[in-house]
Amino acid sequence: IDADALAKLSDEALAAISTKAVAGLTTEQIEALEPDQIALLTRAQFSALKADQIAALGEDQIAALTDEQVGALSAVQVKALSTDQIEAFEPGQIAALGTKALAGMTADQLGALGEDQVEALTDVQVRVLSATQIGAIDADALAKLSDEALAAIGTKAVAGLTTEQIEALAPD
Repeated sequence: IDADALAKLSDEALAAISTKAVAGLTTEQIEALEPDQIALLTRAQFSALKADQIAALGEDQIAALTDEQVGALSAVQVKALSTDQIEAFEPGQIAALGTKALAGMTADQLGALGEDQVEALTDVQVRVLSATQIGAIDADALAKLSDEALAAIGTKAVAGLTTEQIEALAPD
């Protein structure tokens, strides 16, 4: 099926596509899907997407992802995301990321998170971040973490804090 025809599928037809068929979609076909069509993919269908398919998602498609889809992202899928794609995530979507997926984020990806996105991180999520990952987060953004999330920075991860981050966390 060509990309244009795929983009014209009804909601019911899209939901009926097997996970094997979804995994076989080309990046061109993925790019042709409307954001609302991407949002209709089931958790199983979305989990079946390969890294190159995830990398083909546009920023508008990323913004349309449901919390369930975001929660289904694997570490491999997350690593395939560009920093522009990471920036397209809404704060609520960031909060929906699973800990394994978050632990798989690169330093560049974490450095691309904005203040609102970092503020959305939960203590459970922060607990899995490494020293390198913690050190990559923008200092002003890190200062937006809740007290619970700050307290969850692991003892090994604390070593990754930069001078600028420590200064941003100091009380005024």
